[in-house]
Amino acid sequence: ETGLELLNSSLELLPGISEEERLPDSRMLILDEGTIEMILKLSGLRDYKASVVCDGFPKEYWSIQPTYSIIQLSKHEVYDTITLNIEADNYVTGMKGIIYVEGDVIVKSNFKLNGIMIIRGGSLTVADGASLVVNGKLISDQDLDTKGVQTFKALEIVAQVGIHLPGFYKPVIQYIKVY
Repeated sequence: ETGLELLNSSLELLPGISEEERLPDSRMLILDEGTIEMILKLSGLRDYKASVVCDGFPKEYWSIQPTYSIIQLSKHEVYDTITLNIEADNYVTGMKGIIYVEGDVIVKSNFKLNGIMIIRGGSLTVADGASLVVNGKLISDQDLDTKGVQTFKALEIVAQVGIHLPGFYKPVIQYIKVY
């Protein structure tokens, strides 16, 4: 199994994650694959809205003040292209969770991620006058342009959101016999 298939299967095992419409407002989950153009907007009403065009079909996702978000944008075919645009206003400046993108990420405003951002086979662009702050981990399979990017090690946050990644945490159960 590839890492992506493992991520998909682990997300399916979480209660409520497999069916988006049953998710409470405290979570925002976006799992799409194909050719994707996505705009993630964080507005002054603490309203998180994602407009996604996946293989030509538009979708809307939204959540009010999610406690965490998981965004996974994956290629279905090798030739698929993926672009994630992130826009935040001055009231809501960031989110907590995991962003996994098999393509390009463009940050168009000041944005703070408390968690893990994984960019595979793509680039990271921070627009002039904007900034990206990652409290946690920024991971890529190639060198990224880190102009306008600040990263801070926040192991507690990584541990909180990382449980949604396969193989991140493996519990060891010990059997203790009492006589």
